[in-house]
Amino acid sequence: MKYANSLKYINSFEMADKLSDISTKRVRKLCEDLGRVNVGSRFIVVPSGCAGHATAVMLESVIKKAGYRVGRITSESDFESRSMVYLDGELADIEDYNKCVAEIKGIVSKEVDANYLRQEICFALSLLLCQLNGCEFIILEALSGEGYSFDALCAPYELVIAPTVYSKDGNEETKHICDAIKRGVREVVSGNQKSSVYGVISNACMLAGVRINVTAKPTLQIKETTARRVVFSYADRDGYVIKSPSHILRDCAMLVIESALALRRDGIKMPWGSIALGLENAQNTGCFDMLSISPAVLVDCASQKQELESVIETFEETVGSFSRLTICIKAGDKSELPCQLSAFEGRKIERLIVCGDLDEDDVSLKSVCADVSVCGTVKLAAKHVHKASMENLTVLCVGGVAFAAEIKNEFIRLMGL
Repeated sequence: MKYANSLKYINSFEMADKLSDISTKRVRKLCEDLGRVNVGSRFIVVPSGCAGHATAVMLESVIKKAGYRVGRITSESDFESRSMVYLDGELADIEDYNKCVAEIKGIVSKEVDANYLRQEICFALSLLLCQLNGCEFIILEALSGEGYSFDALCAPYELVIAPTVYSKDGNEETKHICDAIKRGVREVVSGNQKSSVYGVISNACMLAGVRINVTAKPTLQIKETTARRVVFSYADRDGYVIKSPSHILRDCAMLVIESALALRRDGIKMPWGSIALGLENAQNTGCFDMLSISPAVLVDCASQKQELESVIETFEETVGSFSRLTICIKAGDKSELPCQLSAFEGRKIERLIVCGDLDEDDVSLKSVCADVSVCGTVKLAAKHVHKASMENLTVLCVGGVAFAAEIKNEFIRLMGL
């Protein structure tokens, strides 16, 4: 089977409109028919969101450096289903992908009335690819909250990592984390104890008799911060490096260290050196990526107000004072945009670029900045960002993991790099 035919086959299945359309029973049946897809791997769950994505990518790098084969399954990409699964940090091999699609096609063709959805097929395909490549650990990323709750197939888990560093009250992910705890978890690693989300999770752990481990923030010491990286020590051990000065990433790194130590307590080989190397070599964490120094062009996947405020603070510490600021923001939900933009109150914004289906004359946009450009596509938004940089404007791009990656790729292409 050719790759183009594989994609065509996967895309022939309909997408689910809502979570309730997904049938765990259907997916379980498909996995059982495929065999071997859920045997012998240790599963780690990390909820969706920019902090969750960064935590999953860094933990993947740490586990790889410790000498284990690791797969990471994400929510379905807008581009192709192959980018749902990463094996040791790399996209699945095309030949392996085609082989697994052919195997799934052979089984599904016998089940005329199964009515599988694309997400169901892609999840089974991802598990099959991980198993084919002998993954000892599988990290499930973005399979709760806004993702799809197939993770019931993989209980019990080694760990559930709850990156509550920036969680807001009533977070949708909380229910899925608590459900996972009830199904069977060895340990939960969590962040901010002050959030109401942490209270709910810790209560679920107490009722289920599950140990909860909280990151030891007081032991963190920042040694050096530059425009490209932060060096810090943890529990009197020096040399941890993250290739970003983002506050979000520093907190995510703490979660990763605690998660690695939790695995080590359970007998998994996890040397201190592999933790340090894993953090330093993690790629595509999606947070705080400086694309240009002069003028400063920075991309971050933050999307919530509290995340944005942290990014702005770090941006100002890194770049210094700026007089001509352009904000490029992804407007996923019109109702959330005013709250997102309120993070920039008190700062002079010369130009506002909004990527989304909005009206350029919207009063809420004009109240932030007189010069507003509304773009229907990321490509168009990237053109506006590139134009602003050519006019020597400082640019800050924010709005989620996928948007951060796309705007970065388009900007680099426009720069001819």
